[in-house]
Amino acid sequence: MSDIYNPQSHRFQGRLDRWCEVCNLPDRDSIHFPPPLSGDEIDQVVAGLGDNIYIPGVGAIECIVGTVSDGYHTFNELYEHRSLLFCALSQVNSEWCWKSKNHWIDGEVKPCHDGWFVACIHLDAGQVSYHMQMEYWSSFRGVDLDRPPAHDGHTSSDVILRLKDFCSPKA
Repeated sequence: MSDIYNPQSHRFQGRLDRWCEVCNLPDRDSIHFPPPLSGDEIDQVVAGLGDNIYIPGVGAIECIVGTVSDGYHTFNELYEHRSLLFCALSQVNSEWCWKSKNHWIDGEVKPCHDGWFVACIHLDAGQVSYHMQMEYWSSFRGVDLDRPPAHDGHTSSDVILRLKDFCSPKA
């Protein structure tokens, strides 16, 4: 098997009389993604499949997760895009931003994992933060803090909403 899992590799060019052998869905000339994982299936993934992808009904596919592609970009490329775009956003107004080699865990400030830091931008709607690799430290503008502000509890969904709010036209 290739070290890049490409969902396009198992589509059947519009033949509705065929079924995809990987995802067991009728072909509709589209990329077949598996249905969302259930809580139990997510637990199985987290429980140690390591460098595998778990597809319900198929099982674990051995791969290097960062090389998984949608046919256009790998996860590694998308994370690099996100990191660089976040650094670019920090340069719009660095007064909104901070970065720290420490983060809050269970109510205590502790060092981030080796080679990582937390970067945060305070928008009107709240914090937007990511753990980022140290290679982006000098590109992310903002105050360097030993003791970062407490996490406001935002989730990934909150970040999406806050970024949409920031990007929406203001009256």
